[in-house]
Amino acid sequence: MTTTACLFHEVVGLILAAGGGIGGGGILVPTYILLLDFPVKRAISLASVTVLGGAIANNLLNARKRHPDHDHRSVIDWTLILQLEPMTIAGTILGTLLNKALPALLLVILMVALLSYTAQNTLTKANELNQKENEAAARVREGETNSKTGTSFNCGPWCFWTAEAFMIIVIFVFVICERRSLLRRIDSGVPIYSDIVWTKANTVRYPCYSMGAGLVAGLFGVGGGIINGPLMLALGVHPAVASASSACMILFTSLTATLSFMAFGILVPDYAIFCMLVGFVSTALGQLGMSVLLKRYQRNSYIAYCIGLVVAISAVAMVIESIVAIMHT
Repeated sequence: MTTTACLFHEVVGLILAAGGGIGGGGILVPTYILLLDFPVKRAISLASVTVLGGAIANNLLNARKRHPDHDHRSVIDWTLILQLEPMTIAGTILGTLLNKALPALLLVILMVALLSYTAQNTLTKANELNQKENEAAARVREGETNSKTGTSFNCGPWCFWTAEAFMIIVIFVFVICERRSLLRRIDSGVPIYSDIVWTKANTVRYPCYSMGAGLVAGLFGVGGGIINGPLMLALGVHPAVASASSACMILFTSLTATLSFMAFGILVPDYAIFCMLVGFVSTALGQLGMSVLLKRYQRNSYIAYCIGLVVAISAVAMVIESIVAIMHT
């Protein structure tokens, strides 16, 4: 009965998260802890591999989609990804190291605080988008009325730390080179197909934000999308683009976190395979469902609401988990 309940909560959470293009790890972690009685750190590693399965499904479905307002552009903002994702991966590596070092109860408390803040901001943004859509719909109706009358490795400690350090160095070199390339394109007047208006200042500021998202992904096994998705909305990215771009970034971030957990020997292989399959199937269903809703109602605020709702549910679930943890200490 417990396993069935866990599977139900997992599938529902992933379907909802898929609508916003985020991983849903904030729902998965307390589900694995409370219903399957996994230790916090092992639950986080399983959430990471589940999110990875969902990210694979998301990207397979998003690969051919176009930008809602610019048909010549992909719905995935590759310029945005190239600026943000390397620093997200660097943050993920650091986050997995902190995950191993910090007490489990502290991880839960930090996650609750972060998710509560993010949920409030994201749902506020969703309400703003919905209000604009209502006003636009009212103008259309008014126009129609007027016309009628007239969108686990095994590796020694030296091997492991050398590999981790090498990855971080490579990432920072890539970030510097990519930033210089983008700035040259800006200076030369080459068109940059992105929802962000890039400047010298935000090519530094936004990647730093994204590194924080990666740190959260590594610490809590949430894939980074639960922070990057709301971040993109706050930066003015179209909801559909934020969803697809966030899902693309989650693929790399969750893969990095999963490999790190394997290196630490935290990930359970048998459970991991099953969780990845559940993540893949549930996310595919959620993506297809959201596509039907968007096609029928043309309401992009639904994506923002999905993101905000998943973050809010995650915060509530982690509050419950933190109370249970405190009661057992």
